[in-house]
Amino acid sequence: RRARELALRTDTTELDDILVAAHQAQLWVAQGDLDAALHWLEERRLTVDVALAELEERLSDDFFRIRRRRTAEYVTLVRVLLAQGRPDEALSVLDLLLAIAERWGLNERVIRFQILRALAFQAQGNIAQAMTALEHALTLAEPGGYVRIFLDEGEPMAQLLYRAVERGIAPEYAGQLLAAFPAPEAKPHAEMVEPLSERELDVLRLIAEGLSNQEIARRLHLSLSTVKWHTGNIYGKLGVKNRTQAVAKARSLGILV
Repeated sequence: RRARELALRTDTTELDDILVAAHQAQLWVAQGDLDAALHWLEERRLTVDVALAELEERLSDDFFRIRRRRTAEYVTLVRVLLAQGRPDEALSVLDLLLAIAERWGLNERVIRFQILRALAFQAQGNIAQAMTALEHALTLAEPGGYVRIFLDEGEPMAQLLYRAVERGIAPEYAGQLLAAFPAPEAKPHAEMVEPLSERELDVLRLIAEGLSNQEIARRLHLSLSTVKWHTGNIYGKLGVKNRTQAVAKARSLGILV
């Protein structure tokens, strides 16, 4: 909000205003205010069909014409689609964005688009493809020491990075990125509302190994809904909000080694 107010009060260009607005819309998505982000997309007249048509045209063009302004808007659209649980459509946009960025050697954009593709594949449950996209991103990002571009994606990215370390994909760099994620403050073990049950401990150990809910369900011969229920109980008892925090908190309390 502060950036938008400054942009409106100072001698900024239309491009500056649009970029600030696009990032504001992305912030709304991160905060869970999808209605505000959707309203902004309507104002910009940006839909999946419009984005695909524009990107197809730019991909077939012999001259580089994809503008920074519109790229920020496409990324906002992708983030809205992912928040809505529409990873297939997000990937259709991302694949074209990636093809254009690779064609013109825009490495930072390639990294960002591969990160978003990894998250979209993860949302589909396609972990193999998610790891392939993440590996491409890590390979390009490591020489430049990129950190924030990964941290900004939060807990879903942390889970993918855990998997990368386990699979030997850029393990040193992925480990450094994981170490940069903020850790919750540890509380004494006695402050837990109640101890974890044996089944909850089983689920927590597999979470720490980086398994998805679906994989945990198969490993423990449980339904997906039961795994989600146990996970919710784990979060409540540990006083955390996501998997990364749960593992860090459990280790700080000596529950996990």
